[in-house]
Amino acid sequence: MNCMGCRYEDNLIDDCPTRSCAVKRGLLHCGECEIFPCAELNNFYNDDIPHHEVAYKNMLRIKEIGIEKWLLEQKKGEKQDDK
Repeated sequence: MNCMGCRYEDNLIDDCPTRSCAVKRGLLHCGECEIFPCAELNNFYNDDIPHHEVAYKNMLRIKEIGIEKWLLEQKKGEKQDDK
């Protein structure tokens, strides 16, 4: 399963509780939520699936610096990986 994020329109995971919550609250992603990380996400992020842990760290960073700066960091990381 390759999750493209909560707001991805062609998301195949219709019953994903985190996606349903974000959409219901009108949020772009869970990191925008005032109660992030909630109990639901704590369970998700601590289920020993490696990419869930990465997603959690990304959400924390986005909450800390904002989505625009985080995206710039990601682009800089891609350029360094290309070297």
